Amino acid sequence: MPITRITQFECRPGQEEAMYNFLKNLLPYIEASPGCLGCEALRAQAEATQFVILERWINEGAHTTSVANYPPDQMKAGMALLASPPKGGFFV
Repeated sequence: MPITRITQFECRPGQEEAMYNFLKNLLPYIEASPGCLGCEALRAQAEATQFVILERWINEGAHTTSVANYPPDQMKAGMALLASPPKGGFFV
């Protein structure tokens, strides 16, 4: 059964554009990952520092494999923009 992964991000004030660009640049990697059925990055209308990535996967394992294979240096650059750790979960 396909699953949806929703991950929330809060960036540091002043890093809104850099965070949005990081997330948008992440989309082609996610979409090219085996088992990905689609994804999108959204920013909150009311709070400029809040973002989400919505991902559809064939199963949770496909998502886990994709995250494990993402280049660590690129992930580290994105994590430097965050005000707090990302929060997320899987939904059916």
